[in-house]
Amino acid sequence: MRDMRAVFCLLFLIPLAASAAGDPLRPLAERREAFAAALAAAERGDPGWERLAREFADHPLAGYLEYAALSRQLERLDRAAVEDFLARHGELPVAATLRRRFLPILDRRGEHRALIGLAQGLSGTEAECFRLRAELALGEARPWPELLDRLWLSPKSLPAACDPLLALHRRLGLRTPERIRERLRLAAAAGEAGLVRYLSGLLPEEERRLALLMAEAIQNPAAVLAKGEPWPSEGWPREALLIAVTRLARRDPDRAEAHFERLKRKHDWRPEEAAPALAAIALHSALRFDERTETRVLRVPEAERNADLLAWRVRALLARGVFPEAFAALAALPPQTREEPRFRYLAARLDELQGRAEDAARIYRELAQATHWWAFLAAARLGVQPALCSQKKPSRREAWALAQGHSGLIRALELWQLGRRSWAEAEWQQLSNALASPEARAKAARLAADLGWHRAAIQMLAGEATQSHYRLRFPLAYREPVERAARRAHLEPALLFAVARAESAFDPQAQSPAGAFGLVQLLPATAKATARRLGGSPGDWRAPARNLELGAHYLRSLVDRYQGRVWLALAAYNAGPAAVDRWLARSAIADHPDLFIETIPFRETREYVSRVLAFAMIYRWRLERRMPSALAWLAPEEKRLALAAPHCPAAGEGEGPG
Repeated sequence: MRDMRAVFCLLFLIPLAASAAGDPLRPLAERREAFAAALAAAERGDPGWERLAREFADHPLAGYLEYAALSRQLERLDRAAVEDFLARHGELPVAATLRRRFLPILDRRGEHRALIGLAQGLSGTEAECFRLRAELALGEARPWPELLDRLWLSPKSLPAACDPLLALHRRLGLRTPERIRERLRLAAAAGEAGLVRYLSGLLPEEERRLALLMAEAIQNPAAVLAKGEPWPSEGWPREALLIAVTRLARRDPDRAEAHFERLKRKHDWRPEEAAPALAAIALHSALRFDERTETRVLRVPEAERNADLLAWRVRALLARGVFPEAFAALAALPPQTREEPRFRYLAARLDELQGRAEDAARIYRELAQATHWWAFLAAARLGVQPALCSQKKPSRREAWALAQGHSGLIRALELWQLGRRSWAEAEWQQLSNALASPEARAKAARLAADLGWHRAAIQMLAGEATQSHYRLRFPLAYREPVERAARRAHLEPALLFAVARAESAFDPQAQSPAGAFGLVQLLPATAKATARRLGGSPGDWRAPARNLELGAHYLRSLVDRYQGRVWLALAAYNAGPAAVDRWLARSAIADHPDLFIETIPFRETREYVSRVLAFAMIYRWRLERRMPSALAWLAPEEKRLALAAPHCPAAGEGEGPG
């Protein structure tokens, strides 16, 4: 191990000797293939990896070589080797990973003092439990009853590292029936049916069967409510029935309310007890645009009417087309919610629809100075050009100069070039946290964008202070295949660019938890069905060009399904046509697309549609130096309005979109 430490004692960032304008990745590119081979050898544990590693003692990623080798022999490592690595490479994101992985080894060895030092600053319950165990073993004077109680009262299952502490909690007599009940209620509120079942088994025998009703109420609320009449009006049945009402309301607020009315005569729940169930009934009524929403909202105690419920009260009234009532409901929103751009725009639209043109215009003028979907809509309502001030992107020379003071930037970019995504993304996140100035963030984003790592550039510029870097935030990535796919599917290229930007940020390897893949996030079944409709097989549907082609044709089919109404096609692209058809059937405002979008019940879809439409406007500007009115995207294709150049309120600033 001493030899290993000697190999890496000279490790550090290679000098950027040439000049601030030099590209430090250029000399690394010449060694990239050999470095990748050395890294693979270290990961395999090949005997010759140290010889290969000596060639890279001056390489900015030499620490990753050593980490790869250490990872294979953690159980055999002595503490000094790990501490030596951390002393030299503590700035690497993998250093925290190594610390976490070494904690259980130190625990097994009984090296408690070292474990405490290693756990210092690590977040998470597992690290906390290892640290507490070490402090306990060393006899540290801590308020142990309070610490153990706090740990016990977790609404979620705890990692195995916490088991000895939970056992101590029991031995000290702290795991009383009352503490078990307290945690069981927390677990039930969090929907943790498995933990509820476990905790029920810890209660006194005469209580267990009824406590298990809490788990059943989470998993099968309808069955619990159906047989709830004979149960006693106290203890666990009383609470389980309310949980069951709350859970059932998500699927069927009408049945949930009927059960509540039937059972309340016997159980006589207090207002504060019943509030969560009543709020769930009201919220899910609003999500269905039910005409009883207003009555149900008013049944919820005023103190329990949170911003989400009140916002959905507005949307439910909008969806029913009762504009005066919706306007009054807007006024009842909490001030912070009411001042959000979407709700200010809704207030202006309702003013306009009710003949208060001057009030509407005042709000529109205020909104139109910004750059977001509701600002674009406000400008369109006023008949003025949208505001868009594009900031000039840093030169490559300026960007590479930044790297002299940020070795993490070089590491992130080189890891990306090597295809080490997880390590690259961890370095980039760490760099993002470290770069405070908008100028530095723009320079880092420029370097990532130059390598085609557009997702990283977009993430780096996500804050308000950097949003005007439109050329970096809205790259014309994969331009040729995007335009070809759009042309073949008879779509506007700006729309396909916007979809790819929203779906993957131009990461061809992006994959969703649901299994959607690629630049436009196609599901396998969608790719196959679209390919069949085109008369062929999907082929390599994950490859960028094919992914774009199939995605464009699928979107085209949705645009045709909804008679050229792009906003509905986008909603269906995200949530599926069945959901959109259901929303259309319930809505009285389908002829007011801007209002309809704001009443989409799925938050993800609601945000997605408005985001893609705003992106499409910006991409039209990037492609043609002009933008359509926001209302153009809310009209059928054959009624699109003319394009106009956006204006920049700060005259003389910015640059063209090219």
